[in-house]
Amino acid sequence: MTDQDVPNFHLQEEKISCWTCLRRQLDEWCCYKSGHDDVYINIMEGGKYPFSGMPYYSMPMLSDSTIQQALDVGTCKPGYYSTTYQITISDVTYAFKKWNPQMKEYLTDKRYTFKYLLSLKHDNLRMLHSYHPSLGGLLLEYLPFSLRELLITSESTVPRCLQRLIILKNIIDGLAFLHDCQLVHNNLTSKNILLDETLKAKLSDGCLDYNLHKMNLDRSTFPIPCHVGKIGYSCQDALAGIIRKSNDIYSFGAICLEITSGLQVFEKGRRPPLLKDYLISSRNQNWKMLKDKRISWKMQCTKSTFCRPRKKILELAVVCLSDIVRQRPAVIQVQERLEALIVKSVNESSKLEKYVPV
Repeated sequence: MTDQDVPNFHLQEEKISCWTCLRRQLDEWCCYKSGHDDVYINIMEGGKYPFSGMPYYSMPMLSDSTIQQALDVGTCKPGYYSTTYQITISDVTYAFKKWNPQMKEYLTDKRYTFKYLLSLKHDNLRMLHSYHPSLGGLLLEYLPFSLRELLITSESTVPRCLQRLIILKNIIDGLAFLHDCQLVHNNLTSKNILLDETLKAKLSDGCLDYNLHKMNLDRSTFPIPCHVGKIGYSCQDALAGIIRKSNDIYSFGAICLEITSGLQVFEKGRRPPLLKDYLISSRNQNWKMLKDKRISWKMQCTKSTFCRPRKKILELAVVCLSDIVRQRPAVIQVQERLEALIVKSVNESSKLEKYVPV
């Protein structure tokens, strides 16, 4: 049964946490070392969760001084919530995310469990290596570029039709894993979707959100930082601080529009500024505007038939971007539609085995 089938959604919301909230729990646990030094070492060096025996990702522990030396000569990319550094240690490239000073007040929540975060391991999630409280940041898997950066590359290097379908499948597979863990990303944007050298997409957090609905706090008295980069990606529930799985589906619908058009979801000087208006607005509806003309969207399925997946992606985006929560599909339904589309778009079984993992 999907979350859309539950009559009283608020009962299920109590089981759902925001993925990025769990990062705060790791912060607090690792800082809580008094009398628990052995627990701290187990977590940081890859051991067992002291109460449940749950295994954690293991890697050699890098000292703060080693990381600081790398930070001193590394390159940085400032962001709204944090600054991300690209560093190299022993010929291995890492990313180090350092929270900006204004975010300190949002790093004190103690209402969520952290154990899920330390066990999260999926091909379509960015790997968290370790937390370093004295440096004020996280050591992460390095991924060279974001989906937004990929879509603005030159015509010769921009991903073609099939690769875009695979990227969408990567994204929804990552979301499905989080939802199975009763977690909600709640801030999915094309800048938070990162890609490795093979163009495999992985979800990154990029923000810290509070579940205001669960905490019974008024938004006006405890505002969440918001910025222009979230416009077009967030539904009303997400903006109000209500954490639901359907928030991610709405954001995924916005990503579909970027994939098909190559354009940003929101652009101030454009009329209309939101891509969603080209999709469903009775006044501005124009699906031709949602076509990246740098690539061909016509794919040969057999010797005599062709398929045009762009229209199918846009039809999927229509239901994902519905303002009515219960009209949005469940994550498994999106997975099935995308997988069927990829199968139809690939005409050889060998290619199918390569692009669609069992």
